[in-house]
Amino acid sequence: MRQDGVNARMKAPFQILVAVGDRDLSDDVCDALLADGRWEILDVVSDGSDALRVTGERLPDAVLMDVYLPGLDCQAYLERLAAGAVSRLPFVAAMTCAGLMEHARARLAQRADLLFDKQALEDGLGAFARMLTEQSVSRIACDSLRRRQVIAGNLLDHVGMSHTLRGFGYLTLCAALMSADPMLTKDLQHGVYRIVAQMRSTKPNLVERSIRHAIERALDGAKPGVIYSMFGNTMDANRGKPTNSETIAVLAEAIRRELKDEAHGAAQPGLRMDAVPAWDASER
Repeated sequence: MRQDGVNARMKAPFQILVAVGDRDLSDDVCDALLADGRWEILDVVSDGSDALRVTGERLPDAVLMDVYLPGLDCQAYLERLAAGAVSRLPFVAAMTCAGLMEHARARLAQRADLLFDKQALEDGLGAFARMLTEQSVSRIACDSLRRRQVIAGNLLDHVGMSHTLRGFGYLTLCAALMSADPMLTKDLQHGVYRIVAQMRSTKPNLVERSIRHAIERALDGAKPGVIYSMFGNTMDANRGKPTNSETIAVLAEAIRRELKDEAHGAAQPGLRMDAVPAWDASER
């Protein structure tokens, strides 16, 4: 996902990971990318397992890969991303030959952002660059937002935040987006607030205000133990209540941890709110 709006993207190159099994094609791809000042190549790999590892380590804006790769093919790679295997969900473009296009489209349509014929490389890369410029959220991130929002909402239930508050929905969506792209922490007003405002047909300042109101309403009567169990030492004790950014960051990290636990088959959630003493959890 993009850190900022369209203008910010125009000022900086797209950081891309290239995963292509054929050496000659890989060279052609890199030459085409380097000839376009919008791209910065983070790494080049020839194996899907390496692509997954580098995605987690280098956090690219975008990934360009062959549909069919050793280790993990593109479909398996996308499935691992959806399962929470990495902390940032990039835009993903896949390429294959014309004869396999329909078969690949049937397998990748729900999660790949773009599929193109490798024989039309320049056209495909141009379309991919335009997509990153125009869109805020990758398809793989959108695919996972609902599940991430549910996790955030369950956590907010423990501090008594009402689902009827407009800020509840904005907060869970902000946390879901940030859990899919930690780069969004750099500028809430021009980053995640703007994206949420676009998705909900409102304004960034109204998103911010609604979240602040929801936090204050939820925590006005909450016991200190409930607040501490969720925020610990990340919150400024002198204020007594977390800021929007603290709340979103804590929820985002909890989402990432729970998804990671689920991906590894763990039974324990990332943030154990049931560890709060019963009197704290019930008395709000």
